[in-house]
Amino acid sequence: MKKILKMGFVIVLTSIFAMALFLGCGEEKFYDGFEVWNIEDLSENEQGERVISDKAYELDGETVVFDGWMSPISPFRENHFYLINTPSESCPFCEGEEVDYMDVMIVLLPQGEYLRFTFEPLRIKGVLEVNEETKSIDDHGESHFSISVSSMDHIEKIEQE
Repeated sequence: MKKILKMGFVIVLTSIFAMALFLGCGEEKFYDGFEVWNIEDLSENEQGERVISDKAYELDGETVVFDGWMSPISPFRENHFYLINTPSESCPFCEGEEVDYMDVMIVLLPQGEYLRFTFEPLRIKGVLEVNEETKSIDDHGESHFSISVSSMDHIEKIEQE
């Protein structure tokens, strides 16, 4: 009986490994021919301090695709909002704590376009701008990163690692 259980356990583990290998576990995601990024990909830890990553500088001025969530209390009547890595019920700028500007991206909509708030995850395609100093466009929120939108979709689910 123990031998059968061991064999079953080995078969299950082998199956899980094979599925992960063949289904692309750990592979990069692509959308519309572009690799999909998350805001956290734009920074790295250097001697205990978060800094803008080399990858972010490589992507500066390029068309990119990002997944994320609209920040609550974004300026809805304007043509921009703030993208964050994880869904939240509070604005990252309103919590009274120090904000890590590496965790927020300003999303600039095309002239004349507006978006209603959504709790659904978004996939955004556009041109990335990376700034050494934080940038503010409404005296409310700041970020080192902004994206000028060329297309945007609601997505069912963003796979989180």
